[in-house]
Amino acid sequence: MKLGVMANCFGDKSWEDACKAASDAGLKAIEPGAGGFVGKAHCNPADLLKDENQGKIISVLKFASASSAITSTRRGVIPAIPTRAEIEEFMSKL
Repeated sequence: MKLGVMANCFGDKSWEDACKAASDAGLKAIEPGAGGFVGKAHCNPADLLKDENQGKIISVLKFASASSAITSTRRGVIPAIPTRAEIEEFMSKL
């Protein structure tokens, strides 16, 4: 059985200390929270968006959202992933 942990279990620790605690417990995966249900102790979206690369971050989020929108209309996992050309065509129609 594979086990992992969500980072909000370590909300009182720094990211580095949270990763070490998970590793010390024998866990090989940790999922950082970015707000919402699991909290945002280690990945605060507002702090990320303060970055001078805000435009790049927004572009990446729009691209990822378009990819997700296309994927959700298809069956399967890997076969459902759109190509870059499909994503760019989809985005050009928005």
